[in-house]
Amino acid sequence: MPRLNRSEYLFDNCLTHVRIRFNNEEFHFKYKQHYQLWEKISRRYLKKYKTIKLCDFSWMSNHAHFVIKVKIAKDLSCFMHDVCWRFALEFNKLSNRKGHLFHERFQCSIIYTNEYVLHCQRYIYRNQLRAGMVENIEQTQWSSYHFYAWGKPSKLLSPQPYDEMYFHGTIEQKQKQFREYVRLMTRKEEENTKLRLRNHLSRSK
Repeated sequence: MPRLNRSEYLFDNCLTHVRIRFNNEEFHFKYKQHYQLWEKISRRYLKKYKTIKLCDFSWMSNHAHFVIKVKIAKDLSCFMHDVCWRFALEFNKLSNRKGHLFHERFQCSIIYTNEYVLHCQRYIYRNQLRAGMVENIEQTQWSSYHFYAWGKPSKLLSPQPYDEMYFHGTIEQKQKQFREYVRLMTRKEEENTKLRLRNHLSRSK
């Protein structure tokens, strides 16, 4: 199936799953200073593009996932271009490297249902666990997991509300339920979500 241009499927007031990856799948994102650089740049451009709201994020060493609320569809490409361009420029200076940092443009798909939001969250927050970067989900870093799981403050997020169909009670009770929901994802659920995400992303560019 041929890929779709973003103008064919993005629309105003949509929720998106965005993925970027480093060129040649190289493992560049390794240290706290890399995350601090990305956070600084993201905060800058979230202020510039007020129609873009970051809801979830999770960094691996060679790629990253974001859930982004887009109020004006055309602004997503502008926001991602500016963030990736600035990050690549400053990252190369920091790392004494040259050349392209990211592989092609970002990939993007629409999140249509609350169920898909939850599956997407659960999948991306378990990435570091699947890759062996951490021994348990509580050790995950460079992600917004700790905001939803424990209420850790974040200056980047415009958070999604907890889905009332799945999580109930006080905010502390919802956080506990969210932690259990992420922790108890089965291998079959992970494979099904991975396939679904891959299918969505392969049809878009």
